[in-house]
Amino acid sequence: MFTFQKSSDQRATVEETIRPNHSGRVRFQGSWWFARCQADVTIEPGEEVKVIGHQGITLLVEPMLAFANQGR
Repeated sequence: MFTFQKSSDQRATVEETIRPNHSGRVRFQGSWWFARCQADVTIEPGEEVKVIGHQGITLLVEPMLAFANQGR
């Protein structure tokens, strides 16, 4: 059974493009995961994302840029 581990580093690297309404793939904590972003954005391979949760065995992610802009 999958258990989402909260840790201080919730960053993942996109390996397969994540498009609106479509899952992509990320590398997170040494493993490959399917990932989705609920925002209407396309996230390209090589970009870093923040893991904010999961739905089943699919990680829910947001672009790191969204978190960088929160402090403004």
